[in-house]
Amino acid sequence: MMSNIQQQAKKAGKAAGSVLKPATWKEKGLRWSIGMASFLLFLLMLVLAIYWSRTPELFDVRENALQVIGAAAETRLAPGSVTTATLITVS
Repeated sequence: MMSNIQQQAKKAGKAAGSVLKPATWKEKGLRWSIGMASFLLFLLMLVLAIYWSRTPELFDVRENALQVIGAAAETRLAPGSVTTATLITVS
């Protein structure tokens, strides 16, 4: 026996599946198709925005630069090496 939430999820899945069929897009017309495509694009962009807005974990940039370069802790780093190593790690 399925719970109420599972039944609702199953209904929503069937409704979403029927909307994405090409025959439905032809039946509904050009305006509806453009609106649905715009909505799906907006939804995709929203999911990507939420994913990309997450902040990376904190780390010590100097220690990270030494690790990326492979140098000892007492080594003097060249200008810009900390920024470059940080960019590599965050990317």
